[in-house]
Parts: sequence; C-alpha cells; structure tokens
Amino acid sequence: MKIVYTTTYYSPHISGLTRGLAPIAEHMAASGHEVTVICELHDPELKAEEIIAGVRIVRVPVWVFVGKGPLMPRFWFTCHREMKGADIVHIVAPQADSMVAALAARLRGARVVMSYVCSFTTEGPAGWIATQALRFSHLGAGFFSLRIVALSEDYASQSRFCALFNRKLMFIPVPVPNLPPQQVAWQRATPPYSIGFVGRISPDKSLKLLLDAIPHLKAVLDAPFSVEIAGPQEPPGTPNADDLYALIEKAEAEGVIRYHGVLEEASLDRFYRRIDVLVLPSNVRIEAYGMVQVEAMLRGTPCVVSDRPGMRLPVRETGFGVLFPPGNAQELARALRQVLLEGPPNGAPKPEVLHEHFAPGNVFAAFDRLYAGLV
Repeated sequence: MKIVYTTTYYSPHISGLTRGLAPIAEHMAASGHEVTVICELHDPELKAEEIIAGVRIVRVPVWVFVGKGPLMPRFWFTCHREMKGADIVHIVAPQADSMVAALAARLRGARVVMSYVCSFTTEGPAGWIATQALRFSHLGAGFFSLRIVALSEDYASQSRFCALFNRKLMFIPVPVPNLPPQQVAWQRATPPYSIGFVGRISPDKSLKLLLDAIPHLKAVLDAPFSVEIAGPQEPPGTPNADDLYALIEKAEAEGVIRYHGVLEEASLDRFYRRIDVLVLPSNVRIEAYGMVQVEAMLRGTPCVVSDRPGMRLPVRETGFGVLFPPGNAQELARALRQVLLEGPPNGAPKPEVLHEHFAPGNVFAAFDRLYAGLV
C-alpha cells in the first residue's frame, strides 16, 4: 500500500502534532507500506528530501509565513507528483493547505483520510484572516475526506467542525512516542518538591498561569519547591512570546523556576522521573490531549491538568492526578498542594495497568483497520 501523509511540520520539529504522527508513519513503513510525508521546510538547514526510520520525507520550501501559517507555492505540484499511485492520503490538520492536499489526492484517485487534531485561532486582524482561511481549507478537506479521525469524543463534542462532519467521524487516540524502558511505580513526594512542565514555551500553553500560581502555592504549601520547565521556544515573531520569555527570565533570576531547554529522549525520561508532579495549565482549544501527561504517568508521576475537553481524559480515565478549573491560578495552586501532600485522590494505578491502557499498539491496529477497510 502506498500512503502519503501531509502535515505542516514533521520531525525534527517538536510539537504534539509531529510527535503523534511520527510513530504512526514509522509503524506503517515498518509494516511494509511505502510511506511519504509531505511537509514544510521549516528550517533551511534541513534536507529537502530524506528518509528517516523508513519514512520518506519531502519538505516544501516556504515563500513567506503569515503568522504560523506557511505560504508554499510549490505545495500543489509536490502533492500532485508524490500522490501518483497513492492508495491513502492522510491529511493532518490544523494545516493551511489541507484542501489543496485533499483535492490533489482525489484527482489522483486516492482515498482521503483527515485527522482533525485540534481547532486553531490566532490574535489580531491578520490572525483573524488567517484563521478564517484555515477554517475554509479544513471545510474543503473535510468534504473530500472519506473518514475524519478525532482524538476523542470528549474533544469533538465542543468542535463545530466535528459537528458538521459527524457521520464521517471516528475516534483514535494519539500514540505515546516516548515510552519508558521499564514500568515505574508512584512514590509519595517529599520536600523539596519539584513541579514540572514539558511543552513549547508558548503563550498557547498558559505558562503565565503557572507563574501566577506560584505566590498562591507559597501561601498554601509550607515547604520549599521548584518549578522545572523543559521544551523548545517559539519561532521569533510569535505574538506575545517575548513578554512570556521576559517573565520566565525574571522568575529564573529570582530562583523561582529553572528552564532546561529542549531535552533529548533519555534526558526527558530522567526529567519525568525526577519531578513530583507534572502541570498542564493550557486554557486554549488548540490543546486537544497533552500526551506529555501520559509520558509522565508512565514514569510514576501524577499530573495536574486543566479541566478542558480532551486534555482531561488521561486523568479522568486513570485517576492519576487532579483536574482544576481552567484559567484559575488559585485553584491550580490548591490542586498542586493536594497532589504533593496527599497524593492522587484515588491512589496510583498499577504500572502495568497504565502501560496496557496507553499501549501504542492499540492505536496502530486501529489505523491498520481503517486503511485496510478503505482500500
């Protein structure tokens, strides 16, 4: 079977979207399928074409960026060329060129699948225009798609896009890319406490909320603690990013937090094991799951997470953490105190139960059935 994926970013770019797609593409390649990923050339230092883990990656040069959205005049021609003979074209959205990819796929006679990972919005007049253009492109791709994959019914329930294409929807969770080499049991935290965050250093991740919660946490937690942050920074020009970086640098200079930058897999594994709790404070619709909380849980680390659709599922399903009202710094501090001092409300699941629940093989099997059923 020939499978072509289209996505805005792909490895080595770091985001939940790219880290969720790579294991699926590599599984398909390992299963004997011919797999190509078409994406943007987000870094001019990268090769325009290369093979990683059996997956052929074709990167399209970017003419200019509108916000985070790339304009790629050669994208249509690349799709038309690479989709020749394709059995499945799988479009991963949000993606500005999703309708272009879907139309090229249908003209080549391929079956079109679309993953609608999350909604997307951006600020300002130019951002509003970009958001409307993206929505129009998604609608076109949804029209041409035979199946639309959402991560969960919980997230889809508040999505207008998913409501429009309800009859095409199916639900497959994201595979966890960074699995621990061995199962780890939870251990009760002891001072000095370590609170962790893993993800893009972006306003989208509501990191300011975590900073705002620190004074409240000092008031309710009579013990020393540190806030450990790991992840890549946003590209230059990202709205409000500079203000966030200034706040983080100020807090770091005051000894409140420590920023570790981007961690490779082995270092990230140690980071998850070392912290006492992981925080996902996001309060935006583009956060649809938060796979880092699953990576932390699999290493015996409970989570404190915004009670938002999609994001709340791992805590709801496992009980291994606490949910807090989105955007409320004081409640975030209370949730952190509860986990640090008392542990997860229902105790910790057995490590083998967590591994079975989040096993990536279940996700791969679902995509195997989806593609085979269409072809």
